[in-house]
Amino acid sequence: MAIQNQIILNGQIKKIRIIMNEEKDVIQINISLLVIRRPQVAVGNKKGETKTDVVQVWARDKRIIDYLISHHATEGDMLEVSGVFCTLRSNKHFICPSCGRKNTYQGTSSFVHPMCVRLDELKPKNVEIVNLSETERCYLSRDEIWEILRER
Repeated sequence: MAIQNQIILNGQIKKIRIIMNEEKDVIQINISLLVIRRPQVAVGNKKGETKTDVVQVWARDKRIIDYLISHHATEGDMLEVSGVFCTLRSNKHFICPSCGRKNTYQGTSSFVHPMCVRLDELKPKNVEIVNLSETERCYLSRDEIWEILRER
């Protein structure tokens, strides 16, 4: 039965939230992951256009948390997640727009529990910009250019 809940996602980190306990230890990282669904020709989608969704990823495993923190996961980075799709019953709250009364109903929260993650940086965080002059770009061989870059 668990094989039906397995999921592999590739997406862009839209929002990342770090949750800490009283001792300032990170106990959970919540990630909003922007993913693109493949087109399906169905009644509501006759042309097969691609759709985007925001999927919640809740990381509680210490190794995954350490990986995301050590690689400085930020908004805009690409994240590959392999995990299990989960749903939990939860109370939902809303405020009535006409009377202002707080109402509660029972609903569900859906999220992905990651088993494995891999981070790709779209905006490299430690980059050194090296400018080659026109002469260096046009008249040097590839090996000579690499040697100049290594020296700088």
